[in-house]
Amino acid sequence: MLNYKIKIIVLILVISTSCNSQKENTELNSFNYFKEKSHLEQGELNGKIKSISYFYSKNGSIKEKTLKVNYNKNGNRIKKFRYYQDANPTVTTWDYDKKGNNIKIKSTDNGYANIIIENNKKTIKEYKNSKLSLTEIEIRDKNRNIIESTITIDFGGSLGVRTTKRSYSYDKKNNQTSQKVYEDSILSYSYVYQYNKFNKVILSKSLNSERVLSYHKYSYDASNNLIKDELIEIPSIEEEKTEMKTYIYNKNNQKIEYRHYNRDFENCTKITYKYDNNLIEKKFFDKKNRLLEFHKFKYDNFNNEVLEEVQIIKNDTTETEKFTREYKYYK
Repeated sequence: MLNYKIKIIVLILVISTSCNSQKENTELNSFNYFKEKSHLEQGELNGKIKSISYFYSKNGSIKEKTLKVNYNKNGNRIKKFRYYQDANPTVTTWDYDKKGNNIKIKSTDNGYANIIIENNKKTIKEYKNSKLSLTEIEIRDKNRNIIESTITIDFGGSLGVRTTKRSYSYDKKNNQTSQKVYEDSILSYSYVYQYNKFNKVILSKSLNSERVLSYHKYSYDASNNLIKDELIEIPSIEEEKTEMKTYIYNKNNQKIEYRHYNRDFENCTKITYKYDNNLIEKKFFDKKNRLLEFHKFKYDNFNNEVLEEVQIIKNDTTETEKFTREYKYYK
């Protein structure tokens, strides 16, 4: 059963197209090198990114991976190629209607084919392979907010069908105020959110049918930058457990430090940032304040990132690994 739960989680992650960074912070997940950065994804959407190439050192398991993107005359993505060493490329294609709305996506990635059919109120996403099929249906309100999402996974045979339904509510400012999650028609858990006058979330709670499981408390500075995120878990028997993330910014509201404290507040992982208008250096440290990674960034005259150099330090050995990412853009 665990393997199927993992598959469900992976598929849900694949079809997710957006998230609230304050509710799910993935800042320390630096080792997923092939996950495109948000600003590079935006570059694709703006018709700018031409290709991204990855090169590992001799110590790395990956020697090269390249992504190439083609666009139509309106600047919309129509085809993306992913090349991995000598393997056949995975290809993603986009189709549009006469108004330029994306109405279909097909992908050969990992053997899955997916289709998205979208109008103003309803989106249908389908994923299939030889072992299972997954369908997600999203319903939106007049403000394009998702008010209902249903994911159905058919494993075939005796493994049967699993359904997860989520319902959402919003305030007059279109801030999401609640989310309820149903597993096979039974309410499993829910979330509620509170906001300040600047529409920044200040409190979120996770509940099951009986009690509050955990809550997040968020604090901001005078410029509305997030400076503290506290997660308080409430076990049924044990004492409360707390984790905390803190953020520091420079006078230009650029983040210069991120810290993640564990539950006993004795150990802390850290990331530091250095800027010259653009981000030029990023360092990752472990709980003993030892350097784990060192990232350096270079840009062209249009402030597009063209090179990222990464050095990975293995503190338990004398070895280090290096790799680069190169970016090319359409003029």
